[in-house]
Amino acid sequence: MQRVKPSFAALALLCVTACGTTAVPKRPTSAGQVAQFRQFAGPPIDSFTYLRHYYAWTPLGNLQLVIWTDINDAYLITVLPPCVGLDFTAGVGITNSAHTVTRGVDAVTFDHQYCLIKQIRYVNYLAMKRATHGLP
Repeated sequence: MQRVKPSFAALALLCVTACGTTAVPKRPTSAGQVAQFRQFAGPPIDSFTYLRHYYAWTPLGNLQLVIWTDINDAYLITVLPPCVGLDFTAGVGITNSAHTVTRGVDAVTFDHQYCLIKQIRYVNYLAMKRATHGLP
C-alpha cells in the first residue's frame, strides 16, 4: 500500500492550529475582561512578526481575538465579517509570510473559513496583568 504524504501547507496549518491551542490563557467570561484587552491595546499597526509558532489565543467575540506570540506579547486582531463561530471554535490558524502577519493580506482561518484581518493592535499584556493583580 502506498503512503500518502500530506502537503507542506496542510502540515503548517495543522502545526499552527495545534500549537495555538495548547496554552490558552483563561478565556474572557465578562464584558469587563474583554474591555481590559481593548483598554491595554495600542494604536493600529500594519503587521507583526514572531519567530516560532504563536503561544496562545483567545476569542473576544465573533470578529476579534487575541494572539500571544509569547507569554507577554499579545495582539488584538479584528477580522472582517462574515466570520461565523470564531468565539466557539476549538482552534485557529493565521496565514503569514515569513512569520509576519499583515493586516489586509493575512487571515484567521478556522472551520474552513478564511477571515481577512482588518486591524492589528499590540496589547501591553504585562501592564494588563500588573493592573489586574494590583502590582506596580
